[in-house]
Amino acid sequence: MDMNTGILNSLMSNRLKAVSELVPSCGCVADIGCDHGYISIDLIKRRVAEHVIAMDLREGPLMMAKENIRKYLTGDRERTAIETRLSDGMKQLKAGETDGIICAGMGGKLIIQILENSWELVQELKFMVLQPQSELVYFRTFLAENGFVIEDENLIFEEGKYYPMVRVSKGKPYELNQKELLCGPILLRRKPIELINWLCREREINRKILANLQKEAQTETISARLKEIEEAIGLIDEILEK
Repeated sequence: MDMNTGILNSLMSNRLKAVSELVPSCGCVADIGCDHGYISIDLIKRRVAEHVIAMDLREGPLMMAKENIRKYLTGDRERTAIETRLSDGMKQLKAGETDGIICAGMGGKLIIQILENSWELVQELKFMVLQPQSELVYFRTFLAENGFVIEDENLIFEEGKYYPMVRVSKGKPYELNQKELLCGPILLRRKPIELINWLCREREINRKILANLQKEAQTETISARLKEIEEAIGLIDEILEK
């Protein structure tokens, strides 16, 4: 390991490393919302991708990515392996230009919006590595209904937060049950300690909400919410008991 690789490893969070490790060997991948460019650089350093298109909506992060490329990649071959582009989502990508994309560190609905805005291009991709920060059930429902098959997934706990991530490829629409929508089908099967801890935390959050709701005047709206929370707790209990 050269000095630059060691420095880069120390700068990358566990979340970023895990996202990078989900990317399969490929000719080209586009890093949407590349920010500081660490994932793009790591993929070239590890020779996972031959070429990376690092894209961001803002000039600031793109300038930072360019500086990091200059700093952590050595030699013309490595430095020219990453191309930077100012782009709103995938709008500056051309058809057939990349094997797959990375879209990490955004809300689930924002990732979906980015995909829908470049829908024709998305259909041609061999893979997508996606790391939604929120709206997880909604996000997994979208994947299933649109035939994006989950090939692998991971859950990272870092600095008090949980970060789920998936690698998907295009297939046929399918259905996920309530447990799979909550946890992710592969994580549900593997049950890593991070998932167990996340479920326990979610259960405690829901129990506190339930206790507060039970103190409220029982309107129709409150009653419906109570039922919803009770069902959520029951679902988590079922998963943890097996």
